Amino acid sequence: MIEWIDYRKTAELPIFPPIGPPPPRRHEVDEQRLFTEACLHGLRARLCDDVESLDGYLPPRVAQLARKVATVLEEPQPAAT
Repeated sequence: MIEWIDYRKTAELPIFPPIGPPPPRRHEVDEQRLFTEACLHGLRARLCDDVESLDGYLPPRVAQLARKVATVLEEPQPAAT
């Protein structure tokens, strides 16, 4: 798909980026995303038997949750009959 640009409409845009500090970012924590990411990392660490490496590449809160997930996966579960 070709998108045509009308340069007459872009003439009013600034040539240089705005000067000054960047606008403040909102640091909202998405708890569902945090939990999902921790579950995936915990599962990977358990399957690879590499739980100790979680602190090396994850933020502390995600690493803590991932370690809990890996610990739960380590416990034997009763077989369904």
